[in-house]
Amino acid sequence: MKKEIDEDRLQYVLEHINDRPRTQVAKAAGISLSMLYSIVREHNGQLDYRLCRAQDDITRRITELYPTHTGSECAKMLGLARSTVIRWARRLNLQHTPETQQRISEERKQTLARCRENMDIQKRVRTWKRHRRMDEIRFMSGLKQNTRFRMKIYPKRVYTAMYYLCCKYGYVFSDYDYFALIRPHGRVRQKTEEYFAAKYKIKFKDKDNAYTP
Repeated sequence: MKKEIDEDRLQYVLEHINDRPRTQVAKAAGISLSMLYSIVREHNGQLDYRLCRAQDDITRRITELYPTHTGSECAKMLGLARSTVIRWARRLNLQHTPETQQRISEERKQTLARCRENMDIQKRVRTWKRHRRMDEIRFMSGLKQNTRFRMKIYPKRVYTAMYYLCCKYGYVFSDYDYFALIRPHGRVRQKTEEYFAAKYKIKFKDKDNAYTP
């Protein structure tokens, strides 16, 4: 269903259709940009395309500058944003010359080298340890972690043994006891369980009593 527009907003659109940017004209009238153009076509409004000719000059200058200059250098020369220059270069299928590409690579290496020189490794380690310790406290308190650190619940050798039993014999990790494995349906207790229970303190439970301590 087409949106209705009153006479005042219709007159506003027809009078300011050539103001730039047209998205602001549509926003002021409370309509979408597509509806704005639809109204202009229905009422034979006159669109002034002379304001679009500046794009020809931008196209010409970017075509001249981009092959031998970086995106930041072109943006500074043209008074545009770097992202705008890169978008135009992609649209025009422009590429840097091999010499310019080599210069960009060298500048990036120099920037990384300066960053490494000014980097305080010990300070970063202290910050990392502080963040991890705070997240360990949150994890032990049952709160949501603020980082992606993987908290160790049990020793690696215990986890390896439990993972081995799950892969080979079909045991399942328990959601209620970190040191417990649930036996597959129909499996009876075997000597292997006694070995792993004695060495790694792993608990083995049937599916029926999986929720009991």
